[in-house]
Amino acid sequence: MKRLLLATTSLLLIAPVSAFATGSTSFLAQSGTQTADIDQSQANFAQVGTALTPFTQNNGAGAIGGNVIHIVQSNVGSNSANNSVNGVQSGTTNLANVIQAGNTGKVTLNQIGNNNGHVAGYTHTIEQKQSSDHNEVAFSENGNDNDFSILQEGGTNNRVLAEQIGNFNKVNTSQNGSNLMISISQNGPSDLNQVSATQLGSEHSLTVTQDNGGAHTANSNQSGINNSATIVQHGSGQQAFSTQDVGGSGTLGNVATITQNGQGNIATNKQSGTAGSSTFNQTGNSNVATLTDQVGNSNVALFDQTGTRNSVTLIQSGIGNNASSRQDGDYQVALLSQFGSSNTIIGVQLIGASSVALSNSAIVMQGTAGAPSSGNIASYSQSGSGHSLVIKQ
Repeated sequence: MKRLLLATTSLLLIAPVSAFATGSTSFLAQSGTQTADIDQSQANFAQVGTALTPFTQNNGAGAIGGNVIHIVQSNVGSNSANNSVNGVQSGTTNLANVIQAGNTGKVTLNQIGNNNGHVAGYTHTIEQKQSSDHNEVAFSENGNDNDFSILQEGGTNNRVLAEQIGNFNKVNTSQNGSNLMISISQNGPSDLNQVSATQLGSEHSLTVTQDNGGAHTANSNQSGINNSATIVQHGSGQQAFSTQDVGGSGTLGNVATITQNGQGNIATNKQSGTAGSSTFNQTGNSNVATLTDQVGNSNVALFDQTGTRNSVTLIQSGIGNNASSRQDGDYQVALLSQFGSSNTIIGVQLIGASSVALSNSAIVMQGTAGAPSSGNIASYSQSGSGHSLVIKQ
Protein backbone atom coordinates (compact mmCIF):
# COMPACT_ATOMS: atom_id res chain seq x y z
CA MET A 1 0.00 0.00 0.00
CA LYS A 2 1.34 3.40 -0.92
CA ARG A 3 1.81 5.92 1.84
CA LEU A 4 -0.18 9.09 1.27
CA LEU A 5 1.50 12.43 1.98
CA LEU A 6 -0.83 15.41 2.05
CA ALA A 7 0.36 18.98 2.28
CA THR A 8 -2.07 21.83 1.78
CA THR A 9 -1.77 25.51 2.52
CA SER A 10 -4.43 28.13 1.90
CA LEU A 11 -4.30 31.90 2.36
CA LEU A 12 -7.36 34.06 2.82
CA LEU A 13 -6.95 37.84 2.69
CA ILE A 14 -9.50 39.69 4.78
CA ALA A 15 -10.81 42.93 3.34
CA PRO A 16 -9.32 46.08 4.91
CA VAL A 17 -11.27 47.47 7.82
CA SER A 18 -9.79 50.93 7.28
CA ALA A 19 -7.47 52.71 4.92
CA PHE A 20 -4.57 51.95 7.23
CA ALA A 21 -5.36 48.47 8.51
CA THR A 22 -5.20 45.23 6.60
CA GLY A 23 -5.33 41.67 7.83
CA SER A 24 -4.60 38.16 6.61
CA THR A 25 -5.40 34.60 7.66
CA SER A 26 -3.53 31.38 6.78
CA PHE A 27 -4.83 27.84 7.25
CA LEU A 28 -2.20 25.08 7.11
CA ALA A 29 -2.53 21.29 7.11
CA GLN A 30 0.54 19.13 6.51
CA SER A 31 1.35 15.47 7.02
CA GLY A 32 4.65 13.76 6.43
CA THR A 33 7.90 15.70 6.67
CA GLN A 34 7.11 19.27 5.68
CA THR A 35 8.38 22.84 5.97
CA ALA A 36 6.21 25.96 6.19
CA ASP A 37 7.41 29.58 6.08
CA ILE A 38 4.63 32.13 6.62
CA ASP A 39 5.40 35.86 6.43
CA GLN A 40 2.63 38.19 7.58
CA SER A 41 4.95 41.07 8.44
CA GLN A 42 2.86 43.67 6.59
CA ALA A 43 -0.50 42.77 8.13
CA ASN A 44 -1.86 44.87 11.00
CA PHE A 45 -3.82 41.88 12.29
CA ALA A 46 -2.76 38.44 11.15
CA GLN A 47 -3.82 34.85 11.84
CA VAL A 48 -2.24 31.46 11.28
CA GLY A 49 -4.94 28.99 12.17
CA THR A 50 -7.80 29.69 14.54
CA ALA A 51 -9.10 28.15 17.73
CA LEU A 52 -11.64 26.16 15.69
CA THR A 53 -9.27 25.36 12.81
CA PRO A 54 -5.66 25.27 14.06
CA PHE A 55 -2.77 24.69 11.69
CA THR A 56 -1.47 21.10 11.79
CA GLN A 57 1.79 19.34 11.01
CA ASN A 58 1.19 15.69 11.76
CA ASN A 59 3.37 12.61 11.80
CA GLY A 60 1.57 10.68 14.48
CA ALA A 61 3.59 9.03 17.21
CA GLY A 62 6.06 7.27 14.91
CA ALA A 63 9.76 7.84 14.39
CA ILE A 64 9.24 9.99 11.30
CA GLY A 65 9.16 13.72 11.92
CA GLY A 66 11.20 16.76 11.09
CA ASN A 67 8.38 19.22 10.45
CA VAL A 68 9.45 22.88 10.58
CA ILE A 69 7.28 25.99 10.80
CA HIS A 70 8.49 29.59 10.82
CA ILE A 71 5.92 32.37 11.28
CA VAL A 72 6.56 36.14 11.22
CA GLN A 73 3.90 38.63 12.36
CA SER A 74 6.15 41.61 12.90
CA ASN A 75 4.25 44.75 11.94
CA VAL A 76 4.79 47.34 14.69
CA GLY A 77 2.58 50.04 13.21
CA SER A 78 0.21 52.00 15.42
CA ASN A 79 -2.74 49.89 14.25
CA SER A 80 -0.99 46.53 14.62
CA ALA A 81 -2.83 44.31 17.09
CA ASN A 82 -4.60 40.99 17.60
CA ASN A 83 -2.07 38.82 15.78
CA SER A 84 -2.62 35.14 16.54
CA VAL A 85 -1.12 31.71 15.92
CA ASN A 86 -2.97 28.51 16.78
CA GLY A 87 -1.58 25.11 15.87
CA VAL A 88 -0.48 21.56 16.60
CA GLN A 89 2.69 19.64 15.71
CA SER A 90 2.88 15.90 16.29
CA GLY A 91 5.63 13.38 15.69
CA THR A 92 9.35 13.49 16.34
CA THR A 93 11.90 16.30 15.98
CA ASN A 94 9.35 18.95 15.02
CA LEU A 95 10.59 22.54 15.17
CA ALA A 96 8.77 25.87 15.51
CA ASN A 97 9.61 29.56 15.54
CA VAL A 98 7.02 32.32 15.92
CA ILE A 99 7.87 36.03 15.94
CA GLN A 100 5.09 38.46 16.89
CA ALA A 101 4.90 42.21 17.40
CA GLY A 102 1.99 44.48 18.22
CA ASN A 103 -0.50 44.46 21.08
CA THR A 104 -2.93 41.75 22.25
CA GLY A 105 -1.15 39.01 20.31
CA LYS A 106 -1.67 35.35 21.15
CA VAL A 107 0.22 32.15 20.37
CA THR A 108 -1.32 28.75 21.14
CA LEU A 109 0.94 25.84 20.29
CA ASN A 110 0.79 22.15 21.17
CA GLN A 111 3.76 19.86 20.43
CA ILE A 112 3.14 16.12 20.77
CA GLY A 113 6.01 13.67 20.51
CA ASN A 114 9.72 13.52 21.29
CA ASN A 115 12.75 15.75 20.67
CA ASN A 116 10.65 18.73 19.62
CA GLY A 117 11.89 22.30 20.02
CA HIS A 118 12.81 25.52 18.31
CA VAL A 119 14.25 26.18 14.86
CA ALA A 120 18.04 26.34 14.58
CA GLY A 121 19.29 29.87 14.05
CA TYR A 122 16.57 31.41 16.22
CA THR A 123 17.15 31.98 19.92
CA HIS A 124 13.56 31.39 21.02
CA THR A 125 10.63 29.27 19.92
CA ILE A 126 8.20 32.14 20.50
CA GLU A 127 9.14 35.83 20.59
CA GLN A 128 6.67 38.59 21.42
CA LYS A 129 8.71 41.77 21.32
CA GLN A 130 8.67 45.50 20.57
CA SER A 131 7.28 46.52 24.01
CA SER A 132 3.91 44.99 23.21
CA ASP A 133 1.07 44.87 25.73
CA HIS A 134 -1.55 42.26 26.66
CA ASN A 135 0.11 39.40 24.78
CA GLU A 136 -0.37 35.73 25.67
CA VAL A 137 1.45 32.47 25.01
CA ALA A 138 -0.35 29.18 25.73
CA PHE A 139 2.00 26.27 25.17
CA SER A 140 1.81 22.57 25.95
CA GLU A 141 4.08 19.66 25.17
CA ASN A 142 3.46 15.97 25.65
CA GLY A 143 6.42 13.68 25.13
CA ASN A 144 10.08 13.32 26.02
CA ASP A 145 13.29 15.33 25.53
CA ASN A 146 11.52 18.45 24.28
CA ASP A 147 13.16 21.91 24.52
CA PHE A 148 11.14 25.11 24.32
CA SER A 149 11.94 28.82 24.83
CA ILE A 150 9.60 31.83 25.20
CA LEU A 151 10.50 35.55 25.20
CA GLN A 152 8.17 38.46 25.99
CA GLU A 153 10.26 41.61 25.84
CA GLY A 154 8.84 44.82 27.25
CA GLY A 155 5.23 45.86 27.66
CA THR A 156 2.62 45.28 30.33
CA ASN A 157 0.06 42.62 31.23
CA ASN A 158 1.69 39.85 29.19
CA ARG A 159 1.08 36.18 30.10
CA VAL A 160 2.73 32.80 29.58
CA LEU A 161 0.86 29.55 30.24
CA ALA A 162 2.96 26.40 29.78
CA GLU A 163 2.34 22.72 30.51
CA GLN A 164 4.76 19.79 30.28
CA ILE A 165 3.82 16.10 30.34
CA GLY A 166 6.57 13.54 29.89
CA ASN A 167 10.24 13.13 30.76
CA PHE A 168 13.37 15.27 30.31
CA ASN A 169 11.45 18.27 28.97
CA LYS A 170 12.69 21.88 29.25
CA VAL A 171 10.85 25.21 29.20
CA ASN A 172 12.70 28.52 29.37
CA THR A 173 10.61 31.68 29.81
CA SER A 174 11.78 35.30 29.96
CA GLN A 175 9.68 38.43 30.49
CA ASN A 176 10.55 42.11 30.82
CA GLY A 177 8.05 44.83 31.69
CA SER A 178 5.36 45.21 34.33
CA ASN A 179 2.30 43.28 35.53
CA LEU A 180 3.54 40.09 33.89
CA MET A 181 2.38 36.53 34.62
CA ILE A 182 3.93 33.09 34.13
CA SER A 183 2.07 29.89 34.98
CA ILE A 184 3.85 26.56 34.45
CA SER A 185 2.62 23.08 35.33
CA GLN A 186 4.50 19.81 35.05
CA ASN A 187 2.08 16.95 35.26
CA GLY A 188 2.70 13.27 35.42
CA PRO A 189 3.51 10.62 35.41
CA SER A 190 6.71 12.37 34.37
CA ASP A 191 10.32 12.74 35.41
CA LEU A 192 13.23 15.17 35.26
CA ASN A 193 11.43 18.10 33.63
CA GLN A 194 13.07 21.53 33.92
CA VAL A 195 11.58 25.02 34.17
CA SER A 196 13.52 28.27 34.02
CA ALA A 197 11.59 31.55 34.47
CA THR A 198 12.97 35.10 34.45
CA GLN A 199 10.87 38.20 35.14
CA LEU A 200 12.39 41.69 35.12
CA GLY A 201 10.40 44.70 36.29
CA SER A 202 7.60 45.08 38.82
CA GLU A 203 4.31 43.57 39.92
CA HIS A 204 4.86 40.17 38.31
CA SER A 205 3.42 36.80 39.31
CA LEU A 206 4.85 33.31 38.82
CA THR A 207 3.07 30.04 39.53
CA VAL A 208 4.78 26.66 39.14
CA THR A 209 3.01 23.37 39.83
CA GLN A 210 4.99 20.12 39.84
CA ASP A 211 2.88 17.04 40.35
CA ASN A 212 2.84 13.24 40.21
CA GLY A 213 6.41 12.74 39.12
CA GLY A 214 10.05 12.49 39.90
CA ALA A 215 12.88 14.94 40.21
CA HIS A 216 11.47 18.00 38.48
CA THR A 217 13.40 21.27 38.80
CA ALA A 218 12.02 24.82 38.80
CA ASN A 219 14.30 27.87 38.67
CA SER A 220 12.73 31.31 39.14
CA ASN A 221 14.41 34.72 38.96
CA GLN A 222 12.41 37.87 39.66
CA SER A 223 13.91 41.35 39.80
CA GLY A 224 11.85 44.36 40.82
CA ILE A 225 9.17 45.28 43.36
CA ASN A 226 5.86 43.76 44.39
CA ASN A 227 6.56 40.43 42.66
CA SER A 228 5.03 37.13 43.77
CA ALA A 229 6.18 33.55 43.27
CA THR A 230 4.01 30.54 44.13
CA ILE A 231 5.52 27.07 43.82
CA VAL A 232 3.47 23.95 44.55
CA GLN A 233 5.13 20.52 44.54
CA HIS A 234 3.34 17.19 44.99
CA GLY A 235 5.26 13.97 44.62
CA SER A 236 8.84 12.88 45.26
CA GLY A 237 12.27 14.37 44.79
CA GLN A 238 11.20 17.71 43.33
CA GLN A 239 13.28 20.87 43.63
CA ALA A 240 12.50 24.60 43.48
CA PHE A 241 14.97 27.49 43.45
CA SER A 242 13.64 31.06 43.63
CA THR A 243 15.38 34.45 43.67
CA GLN A 244 13.65 37.77 44.29
CA ASP A 245 15.91 40.83 44.14
CA VAL A 246 15.46 44.56 44.71
CA GLY A 247 12.33 44.59 46.83
CA GLY A 248 10.16 47.64 47.31
CA SER A 249 9.38 49.85 50.27
CA GLY A 250 6.35 50.01 52.51
CA THR A 251 3.87 47.34 51.44
CA LEU A 252 5.48 46.84 48.01
CA GLY A 253 7.51 43.82 49.06
CA ASN A 254 8.12 40.61 47.17
CA VAL A 255 6.18 37.50 48.18
CA ALA A 256 7.17 33.84 47.85
CA THR A 257 4.95 30.90 48.81
CA ILE A 258 6.25 27.33 48.50
CA THR A 259 4.14 24.27 49.30
CA GLN A 260 5.54 20.72 49.21
CA ASN A 261 3.89 17.36 49.84
CA GLY A 262 5.77 14.10 49.46
CA GLN A 263 9.32 12.89 49.91
CA GLY A 264 12.71 14.43 49.29
CA ASN A 265 11.51 17.85 48.11
CA ILE A 266 13.90 20.81 48.26
CA ALA A 267 12.93 24.50 48.23
CA THR A 268 15.30 27.47 48.27
CA ASN A 269 14.42 31.16 48.14
CA LYS A 270 16.51 34.36 48.20
CA GLN A 271 14.95 37.77 48.79
CA SER A 272 16.25 41.31 49.02
CA GLY A 273 14.38 44.52 49.75
CA THR A 274 11.83 45.76 52.26
CA ALA A 275 8.55 44.29 53.52
CA GLY A 276 9.04 40.97 51.71
CA SER A 277 7.65 37.64 52.86
CA SER A 278 8.49 33.97 52.33
CA THR A 279 6.18 31.14 53.38
CA PHE A 280 7.14 27.45 53.32
CA ASN A 281 4.60 24.68 53.98
CA GLN A 282 5.95 21.12 53.92
CA THR A 283 4.20 17.84 54.65
CA GLY A 284 6.02 14.57 54.18
CA ASN A 285 9.49 13.13 54.63
CA SER A 286 12.99 14.52 54.17
CA ASN A 287 11.87 17.94 52.92
CA VAL A 288 14.35 20.81 53.00
CA ALA A 289 13.40 24.51 53.15
CA THR A 290 16.10 27.16 52.84
CA LEU A 291 15.66 30.93 52.89
CA THR A 292 19.05 32.58 52.43
CA ASP A 293 19.93 36.22 52.06
CA GLN A 294 16.59 37.70 53.03
CA VAL A 295 18.23 41.09 53.12
CA GLY A 296 16.43 44.31 54.08
CA ASN A 297 14.03 45.57 56.71
CA SER A 298 10.59 44.45 57.93
CA ASN A 299 10.75 41.11 56.12
CA VAL A 300 8.76 38.05 57.24
CA ALA A 301 9.67 34.35 57.03
CA LEU A 302 7.17 31.60 57.90
CA PHE A 303 7.98 27.87 58.05
CA ASP A 304 5.48 25.08 58.76
CA GLN A 305 6.65 21.45 58.55
CA THR A 306 4.87 18.20 59.36
CA GLY A 307 6.56 14.85 58.92
CA THR A 308 9.94 13.27 59.52
CA ARG A 309 13.49 14.59 59.08
CA ASN A 310 12.49 17.96 57.67
CA SER A 311 14.92 20.85 57.98
CA VAL A 312 14.72 24.64 57.93
CA THR A 313 17.57 27.07 57.29
CA LEU A 314 17.05 30.84 57.57
CA ILE A 315 19.38 33.81 57.15
CA GLN A 316 17.89 37.29 57.62
CA SER A 317 19.84 40.55 57.58
CA GLY A 318 18.40 43.94 58.46
CA ILE A 319 16.15 45.66 60.98
CA GLY A 320 12.71 44.67 62.21
CA ASN A 321 12.60 41.25 60.54
CA ASN A 322 10.37 38.44 61.83
CA ALA A 323 10.73 34.67 61.52
CA SER A 324 8.37 31.92 62.66
CA SER A 325 9.15 28.20 62.50
CA ARG A 326 6.69 25.43 63.39
CA GLN A 327 7.73 21.79 63.14
CA ASP A 328 5.47 18.89 64.04
CA GLY A 329 7.24 15.52 63.92
CA ASP A 330 10.42 13.65 64.72
CA TYR A 331 14.08 14.34 63.85
CA GLN A 332 13.38 17.86 62.62
CA VAL A 333 16.10 20.52 62.43
CA ALA A 334 15.83 24.32 62.49
CA LEU A 335 18.83 26.63 61.88
CA LEU A 336 17.66 30.24 62.24
CA SER A 337 20.00 33.25 61.98
CA GLN A 338 19.28 36.97 62.08
CA PHE A 339 21.88 39.71 61.63
CA GLY A 340 20.82 43.21 62.64
CA SER A 341 18.66 44.79 65.33
CA SER A 342 15.08 44.60 66.57
CA ASN A 343 14.53 41.21 64.93
CA THR A 344 12.25 38.45 66.24
CA ILE A 345 12.35 34.64 66.03
CA ILE A 346 9.50 32.47 67.33
CA GLY A 347 9.81 28.69 67.05
CA VAL A 348 8.07 25.54 68.17
CA GLN A 349 8.77 21.83 67.76
CA LEU A 350 5.79 19.65 68.61
CA ILE A 351 5.07 15.97 69.22
CA GLY A 352 4.66 14.19 65.90
CA ALA A 353 2.81 11.09 64.78
CA SER A 354 4.92 8.90 67.07
CA SER A 355 3.54 10.80 70.09
CA VAL A 356 7.13 11.01 71.32
CA ALA A 357 8.77 13.76 69.22
CA LEU A 358 12.29 12.36 69.15
CA SER A 359 15.58 14.18 68.60
CA ASN A 360 14.40 17.51 67.24
CA SER A 361 17.00 20.27 67.33
CA ALA A 362 17.01 24.04 66.93
CA ILE A 363 19.83 26.58 66.75
CA VAL A 364 18.92 30.26 66.97
CA MET A 365 21.51 33.00 66.45
CA GLN A 366 20.89 36.74 66.54
CA GLY A 367 23.90 38.97 65.86
CA THR A 368 27.57 37.98 65.90
CA ALA A 369 30.66 38.93 67.85
CA GLY A 370 31.84 40.97 64.89
CA ALA A 371 28.45 42.62 64.36
CA PRO A 372 26.68 43.06 67.73
CA SER A 373 22.98 43.83 67.69
CA SER A 374 20.27 45.00 70.07
CA GLY A 375 16.55 44.72 70.64
CA ASN A 376 16.27 41.16 69.35
CA ILE A 377 13.69 38.66 70.66
CA ALA A 378 13.95 34.85 70.55
CA SER A 379 11.22 32.50 71.82
CA TYR A 380 11.38 28.72 71.33
CA SER A 381 9.45 25.77 72.75
CA GLN A 382 9.88 22.01 72.38
CA SER A 383 7.66 19.13 73.47
CA GLY A 384 8.70 15.51 73.79
CA SER A 385 12.10 14.15 74.66
CA GLY A 386 15.67 13.98 73.40
CA HIS A 387 15.70 17.48 71.89
CA SER A 388 18.40 20.11 71.74
CA LEU A 389 18.05 23.90 71.70
CA VAL A 390 20.75 26.54 71.39
CA ILE A 391 20.03 30.29 71.46
CA LYS A 392 22.83 32.81 71.00
CA GLN A 393 22.29 36.56 71.09
